Amino acid sequence: MTNEQAIFDLFADMSGKIIKDVWCPTLYRIAYMRRRAWLLDKISRNSRLVGNDLSVKIPFLTGYGSSWRPMGELGYTPTGSPLKSAVQTASLGCHAAAIQVTEKAIRATKGSASIINGIIDEQMKGLTETFPYYVRALAWTPASGILGVQAGAISTLTVTLDNAGLWNTAVTDRAKLFEPGMFVQVLTSGYVKVGDPVEITAVDKVLGTITLASDPGCADNCVFVLSDIAGLENGYNNSGPGILDAIDNDNTFQGVDRSTAANSKFRAVVTGSAGAVLYATLSQFFHDCYDPEFACTNYKVIDRYWALNIQENVRYTPYDVNVKDGYRSILVKNTQLIEDDDCDCDKIIVPNLKNLSIQEAPGGISNLFDKGWQQVHGRPFMEYIVAYWASLVAEDCRYMGRLDGISLTATS
Repeated sequence: MTNEQAIFDLFADMSGKIIKDVWCPTLYRIAYMRRRAWLLDKISRNSRLVGNDLSVKIPFLTGYGSSWRPMGELGYTPTGSPLKSAVQTASLGCHAAAIQVTEKAIRATKGSASIINGIIDEQMKGLTETFPYYVRALAWTPASGILGVQAGAISTLTVTLDNAGLWNTAVTDRAKLFEPGMFVQVLTSGYVKVGDPVEITAVDKVLGTITLASDPGCADNCVFVLSDIAGLENGYNNSGPGILDAIDNDNTFQGVDRSTAANSKFRAVVTGSAGAVLYATLSQFFHDCYDPEFACTNYKVIDRYWALNIQENVRYTPYDVNVKDGYRSILVKNTQLIEDDDCDCDKIIVPNLKNLSIQEAPGGISNLFDKGWQQVHGRPFMEYIVAYWASLVAEDCRYMGRLDGISLTATS
């Protein structure tokens, strides 16, 4: 064996174990632990509903077969029909990333364990820093995976975002899923690819704008979706539904069309045009959601609720006296309203964590096909691919809810 081959083998063996035993568990652990994101960290992750084909099947009853009636002393027992059932279905999406090391870098290690560790640490830290933001986009974009829509013409590489067809109506919510360094693919309003993937260089979340490294051909009503640096692989779908896809009442979710009367039992409680953040409005909404233990909203809604309903009645007590898991909260009736930066400024959502979960392939994040390092065909570098199979799943949405149309300026 040549000295170079021994170095390559040592590098692959040592670094592969580090990534598998240390970094993959770390990636999995921190994926949902981003600061100011209370809800994502609370959604359970498990493989309870996942089949061998990485699909999810949720059986449910569509009707009961028993019947009751009054019966005389010598009468007959009540009769009924068999139970009626059906199945909801979902599929796990694949989410992958790769780190690359050149032949030159591997040779330069000369088999030094400390240098090999340094190379892997540098590469994997990039994944740990960016993965939570990818997970945020995965959880909060619609099933289409669209992060934002362009409004008007691009101006010196700065794009003003619209909300056409999206949930984030407030200006300050429109750029919240973008981060500097993120690569996006631009598509026309008809979802035709426009140019190559482009890097986001700056994000203004107050003005709702993003700045691009170059202009691939942006135009009014173009849409932006996540991509890698090489090109879009799976159209414009982000490989999974978002939280607001689950907490809805008139879409098709997990194969069930909730807009039809026959499927009304699958609907979440959705109320629009809430207006001012008043106690009576929130109290009625939480009552309709069967008095949940907690609900989530943006911190601006909590600030506004305080100003309209509590501030004038207290003199010295700070409004963040209530804290839930380190997050500010306010008690409304019997429900703890908790701040979460991922929530929109015009909504309050009630997620039932007993029925909302992330279903994932057993093992969490792992090396794709367990092949370790692989040379990129015809190129002088190797790559290590990590993959995560997962999808958001809701077993029962009747105790979830969404209050839309909240105004941060209205007083009544």
